[in-house]
Amino acid sequence: MFKKLRKQIAKALNPEDASWSSITNRASAGLSRNTSVANLMDHNKNWVYVCVDKIADTTAGINFRIRRYNKAGDDEILVDHKAGLLLDKPNAYMTGRDFSYLLVAYLELTGNAYILKDNPKNPTKLLPIPPQNISIVMDAAGIEPVGYKITGKNGAITKTIDEIIHLKYPNPSSPFKGAGTLEHIAEWVDVDNAATEWNRIFFENGSSPSIFFETNETTQEGLELAKLGYAMRNSGTENAHKAAFLPKDVKVANQGANPRDMEFSEADNRFRDKILSAFGVPKSVVGISEIGTSRADAEAKNYVFLAFTIKPKVERMLAALNEYYLPSFTGAENLYFDYEEFVPENDELDLRKRQVALGGQSYQSINEVRAEIGLPPITNGDAVYGSFATIPIGTPDKTAKSVETVEHKGNKAIPKRIKDFKKKDDALDNLAEKLTLAVTKSMTPEQLDEVVHKQFITRVTPFEKQFVDAVIRHDNQVKEEVLANLDTIKNVGGKTNIQAKDLFNAAKVEELFIGLTIPVIQDLLQTEGTAQAERLNTSEPFNPNNADIQKRLTQMLKLTGQSYTETTSKLLNNTLAEGVGAGESMAKLAARVADVFELTSKYRAETVARTTVFSAANASAREAYKQSGVVSEVKWHTAEDEMVCEYCGPMNGTTVGIDETFFDEGEIVNGSNGNSMQVNFGDIIDPPLHANCRCFTNAVVTRKDNENTQSEEKSSDDDDVEFLEAMLNELQ
Repeated sequence: MFKKLRKQIAKALNPEDASWSSITNRASAGLSRNTSVANLMDHNKNWVYVCVDKIADTTAGINFRIRRYNKAGDDEILVDHKAGLLLDKPNAYMTGRDFSYLLVAYLELTGNAYILKDNPKNPTKLLPIPPQNISIVMDAAGIEPVGYKITGKNGAITKTIDEIIHLKYPNPSSPFKGAGTLEHIAEWVDVDNAATEWNRIFFENGSSPSIFFETNETTQEGLELAKLGYAMRNSGTENAHKAAFLPKDVKVANQGANPRDMEFSEADNRFRDKILSAFGVPKSVVGISEIGTSRADAEAKNYVFLAFTIKPKVERMLAALNEYYLPSFTGAENLYFDYEEFVPENDELDLRKRQVALGGQSYQSINEVRAEIGLPPITNGDAVYGSFATIPIGTPDKTAKSVETVEHKGNKAIPKRIKDFKKKDDALDNLAEKLTLAVTKSMTPEQLDEVVHKQFITRVTPFEKQFVDAVIRHDNQVKEEVLANLDTIKNVGGKTNIQAKDLFNAAKVEELFIGLTIPVIQDLLQTEGTAQAERLNTSEPFNPNNADIQKRLTQMLKLTGQSYTETTSKLLNNTLAEGVGAGESMAKLAARVADVFELTSKYRAETVARTTVFSAANASAREAYKQSGVVSEVKWHTAEDEMVCEYCGPMNGTTVGIDETFFDEGEIVNGSNGNSMQVNFGDIIDPPLHANCRCFTNAVVTRKDNENTQSEEKSSDDDDVEFLEAMLNELQ
């Protein structure tokens, strides 16, 4: 009978319909520590919820970016990569921010977050799986995970390792299953919940049965039964403050502690602070202000929250994305995730460093400080004053080299010494112009052509990269359309012969190509045309809106788009015919399509970019030559290295009139090795002559007679020499 009663008491102490369920349970009730995933998830309330919400919401606001690795160090940010776009819109039911919030909340509560991919490779949908609905499937020996079991209302399914991304916080007790903050502070949370529940029921029931009582019962059995009966009716927080009915001859001997005596308010604050500390959330972040706390103190605590709570969690998520998510996408070998820096600079620390380094002396002038706050300078305000007692501790070694890196941010005032350097810079600029003129006059035509070529390559190369990115964006959009249409064919029963025309509209694809690449070409037109106009020292600025050059560039992009689309169609037709002939499934045919576009983005995009960009750059230069009015002929130049082909080599130095072409369509071009090729894709007005051609043109300037005359007494070179000597003396 006593055993049954104890079981009933244990059930009464933890009823299933109670407003909260203890994580650790009660040792007196004979129950073990209950840190099951479901129970942990149920405790997202009170101060636990406040902490989880602040951490999850702050982390969800971090902007993750995809970069392409570059050996030069200028890694490019990809704004339209499919992996990044999928994180922004992971599925049809939630935004990217909500998706990230859920993952972080799961991690904080249970230490585990699971993401289900619809496809192991190139996924198009991501779903967060509640941790209580998923379990790890181990191998027969129980040593290594082999999959995951997801349980739903209508049964369970098993997924492979490649279909699930498992984010977890390290757990010393298990290398494969994480542990969250809540599991480690279960006792603190139980005490806080108990205090909260006690106070809630106090206001609900309005009295306290927590008492000691006396009875005339003398037998041990009778006392035990009375005690157990009272416990069943009145013990536990769920029965707190209810009215108690006593048997005859039973009287109250002493009333127990009330909420005021137990100092629940202070206990609540103590365990609140413990919970906030465990989660790493300062009180200022959750809106709790303390007496004597300044704004600077609050900002410092917010800095600590971002630097030591949020940043480690963000970097752990970043590592998981780079290790388990990004490799799911084809062609992501040189890509990686990073994030925009969100931890503010510690201005106070920087200020203290300066104060220590300068011995507490001033390091800004009055005018510099006034400039920072938008005030005009005052007379004699450029000097920096210090204490009369300050003495030097040494002087710099003039023989040692030093490198100074100065970074100016915002609208900060420029120090006076930099202003002095600027005056010298102006003189150096004048000197550089004269030196350039003098050196240019001493160059041979071949040396001058080499300089012009290097300048041309420097200007054009960045546009190659931009054009490649535009072509890759084009390829990704076309690939998505092709795969979607291929899936449609699968749903209607399949076809015995699948052609590219069944998968995309060629005319629309060509329009897409032009629409994505023409902004790059227009920027190139402006840049190259302006550079050539400045080099020729024309009186009027370059006009990029000339109808002839706009028509020429538009026609060039149209032909390039047609050729590019035709080649893509041929590649798709060939590989699909091979796959259909081999009886492959739609999944394998889709993989063939993906391979075609991967090849296209990796190799063809670079080839078409270099060819098109060089063609547009040379066309822009020709237009600038025409607008200058001083160019009579255009000269063909090669890169003059071992990679120059047999057709371009003989063209080096060839000149044509400003309005003439180098080759007409249908003309035969003879190579230096006896081979020949026919021009069958339009007139060759300017280079390139073939794909990946690196040739360029230079202007042959028409000189007026009076520009070649020199004084018999003194040449212009003598003036330059005198000027250089004077400038050098001044600088010395």
